Amino acid sequence: MNYLKQINGFFDSIWGDPISPNAQTLYFHLLNVNNRCGWRREFTTANSVLCGLSGLSLSGLERARKELAQKDYIRYKKGTGNQAGTYSVRQLDGQTDGQSDGQTKSNPTTLYKQNNNKTKPNYYGGNNSNKNSSKNAQEKDTPSYDLSAMERLGVLAD
Repeated sequence: MNYLKQINGFFDSIWGDPISPNAQTLYFHLLNVNNRCGWRREFTTANSVLCGLSGLSLSGLERARKELAQKDYIRYKKGTGNQAGTYSVRQLDGQTDGQSDGQTKSNPTTLYKQNNNKTKPNYYGGNNSNKNSSKNAQEKDTPSYDLSAMERLGVLAD
């Protein structure tokens, strides 16, 4: 899935058939979570994570999710018991599931790999250690995420 084409496809879709600001907010946070999971066809994330990321209340989240599902932007399957719900996002980038967009499908554990150098992660890319080292210059555009924290929050729950 091509992130930018997906966003542009979404804006094209809502131009003629508007949706609520809360549904738009939820959609973009779902795209972000799916991007961080490596663009899976289906992914799970807890309501508490989505509420925390989006600033929506639980009832606001449920209304926004229902609106997105009714307009066929997403599919949602409620989790059982303590399990997080399962989402899938309809592709709006003009590609079918089998087409390649030139993006590499990275392993989520690689995407969220924490640097071993004990530096605090910088969630805007790179890390906070000495910027003069050649290793850090190479990693400048590589985001560093703490996989264990993402799992604890339920973002990477399977």
